[in-house]
Amino acid sequence: MLISASVLKRGIRLKQCEPLYTTFTRDNNENNNNTKQKEDQPQWVTDLLTEYKDVFKNELTELSPDHGSLMNHILHELIDQCLLVYLDDIAIYSKTLKPHKMHVQQVLNKLKEHKLLAKLSKCEFGKLSTQFLGHMVLAEGISVDSLKKTAAIQQWPILRNVQELRSFLHYYRRFVPEFSLIAEPVTRLLRHDTPFKSTHHEQSTFATLKNKLTNAPVLYSYDPTLPTIVTTDASRYVSEAVLTQIDKKYK
Repeated sequence: MLISASVLKRGIRLKQCEPLYTTFTRDNNENNNNTKQKEDQPQWVTDLLTEYKDVFKNELTELSPDHGSLMNHILHELIDQCLLVYLDDIAIYSKTLKPHKMHVQQVLNKLKEHKLLAKLSKCEFGKLSTQFLGHMVLAEGISVDSLKKTAAIQQWPILRNVQELRSFLHYYRRFVPEFSLIAEPVTRLLRHDTPFKSTHHEQSTFATLKNKLTNAPVLYSYDPTLPTIVTTDASRYVSEAVLTQIDKKYK
């Protein structure tokens, strides 16, 4: 088996994190941080070849998807039941503390069974809120991390090309009311027949979006047991739909 710079990238389906639960435990699986033991057959090119095992460095493109697939396979019985997995990050969620203890034990047993380690210094247990994948996950819903994420937003450099613009618009769309309408002056730059430009008009729109993101509201999780109202609207530039639920607890 030959490993080179042309190792094919392999994608895995990544879950979104919008749980409807109140107790959380976060775990960072340690095995993917620096090393990964490969199969015993000879390898031509690796970073380190020893008598006992071969060791990868993180730069190999295949490692993260490979580890993510491994985690999904090991924990597949618990995923979407009490668990979210994103590569080597694990979030365990429960409605109350009593079943949460059982869920945490189930996950730890699975990791132990497959000889995977959880780094204690990167774990949190029994939290009412936690940071996960750059978001604050709360009992009420999900929001932008008020410290790290908003600081990164304010320091986001001027957009220089379509790739950077697409990345920014896609990631933060959900957190800004009327996002499509506000972002229309820069969204049009994504069209194939529109040359990319960054004039005062586009930069002003970008600044407005950043300001709104730093004060983004908490997004409450959808509750299938509550009545649901769908409201739609459209203009020359955008079409929108809002899913509304009235909750006596959170309004």
